[in-house]
Amino acid sequence: MDNIARLYEQGYNNTITVIDHVEELAELQSRTQKKVKLGIRIASEEESKFEFYTSRLGIGYRDIVDFYRSKIQENERSELKMLHFFINTVIKDAAYYWNELRKCIH
Repeated sequence: MDNIARLYEQGYNNTITVIDHVEELAELQSRTQKKVKLGIRIASEEESKFEFYTSRLGIGYRDIVDFYRSKIQENERSELKMLHFFINTVIKDAAYYWNELRKCIH
């Protein structure tokens, strides 16, 4: 977060920071007063293949709208620029990918 904040402070205004966890926005904004452009990594519903959960899997799509409304929408220091759809496992076929994406969008 320190390095990302440093980019903003140095004038790299086209930087888009992808948030993997809901707490990361507050962490970033505690390090810079600049307006930040954000992406949100959306995790699919699939079960993790790991023995532990990691925030790198993204924010569950059921939580995205509430997160946006409560932390980004009226926040003058943030701007949503991108949604990043993430599937944890290797995509085995196109139908699986499109089905997961469709669930996320709805």
